[in-house]
Amino acid sequence: MNPKVSIVIPIYNGEDYMKEAIDSALAQTYNNCEIIVVNDGSTDHTDMIAKSYGHKIRYFSKDNGGVSSALNVGIEKMEGEYFAWLSHDDIYYPNKIQKQIQALQSAGNMKSPLYGSADALLMPERQVRPPYPDYRFSLKERQKGIFPVLFGLINGCTVLIHKSHFERVGRFDEKLLTAQDVDMWFRIFRNQQVVYVEEPLIQYRFHEAQGSKVIKEFRSNCQEIQMSMIERLDKREIDEIFGGAYKFYFDMMRMAEDVKWENCFEKLYQLFLNSEEPEQNNRFFYNFRKEKRGLLILYCAGKNGRRLLKELAFRGIHADFFADGNCELWGRDIEGVKCIPPEKLRKDDCIIVTKDYPEEIVEGLKKEGYIHVESYEKVVREVYRSIPNKTLVEKYVEERYREIWQK
Repeated sequence: MNPKVSIVIPIYNGEDYMKEAIDSALAQTYNNCEIIVVNDGSTDHTDMIAKSYGHKIRYFSKDNGGVSSALNVGIEKMEGEYFAWLSHDDIYYPNKIQKQIQALQSAGNMKSPLYGSADALLMPERQVRPPYPDYRFSLKERQKGIFPVLFGLINGCTVLIHKSHFERVGRFDEKLLTAQDVDMWFRIFRNQQVVYVEEPLIQYRFHEAQGSKVIKEFRSNCQEIQMSMIERLDKREIDEIFGGAYKFYFDMMRMAEDVKWENCFEKLYQLFLNSEEPEQNNRFFYNFRKEKRGLLILYCAGKNGRRLLKELAFRGIHADFFADGNCELWGRDIEGVKCIPPEKLRKDDCIIVTKDYPEEIVEGLKKEGYIHVESYEKVVREVYRSIPNKTLVEKYVEERYREIWQK
């Protein structure tokens, strides 16, 4: 299978970086690409630079109308089965398209929307920074329809989209001057099985002239689109993807806190308070004893530990640290919780061992004199006796979030 891929490069006053972008598209190891360059009414040397490539690219020029309009021209002109977006200030690695076509073939559905990871290119030093390992989300979550859209995980230049999706949901909204990509991915990814490629296949350039920094409406537009997406979801989608409204609004609140979307946070906070708390037997949690003097430690920063961390948070319980024998994790923040070496544990700490087979570690810690040690499974099945009620959850939210905005 060798389907044609259309790489669309919208450009507005891109003379500083556009040549690197076009050259990276032309250098693809995949041998069935067309490069479509759309000049969105530039007033610099964009036209001259683009024309210097001759028949190596397909070049179109239009009056200035914004990124959405330029992308729509590219989609209209594309002859390929697949759409790939390359911003004029970003760079594809040579195997970008080839690796992504292979990923679709491996997934067994050539029409699945695809996105992936990206390296950062920090200007003006041109320092390449690989993506920081993000332990918050599993591969399964990253491939759940709109999950990556709502958590802001999609870099538009990593996508590979089959043309049938534009026939299904329409094109980019030209009324949106910013965050038009988020709106599009929501429409395309919704109710789809998504393919995620973990290997970074592009360089995303960070510089002072990029839209997220110079467009004053950027933050407010992002918040408006985020709330618009949330309000469009039905109960079935929320339950299937997030496990219920209570968990969903809590996760969305934490995301709003991370990116400092104050208006978005306030609306989510009210939705969270008005959502029904999940029943006891549907949640993992820990009966946090008031008399406990030590810290609450999750031993092992794997999938069980990250899952339990979230479930504790839903109940208003804050884990103080992860502990893990992997020295590469020491000092790192995992979902906002720092990871420490096991040697730093104290005898009165409350320790939950979250490995799949925790018996050896639990027994070893108890022999060393640690007082409060339980396994992940026992916490889930037995330790819960009294659940913190919703008043405690509200107090937790008040203390952890609302005071931040007041400051």
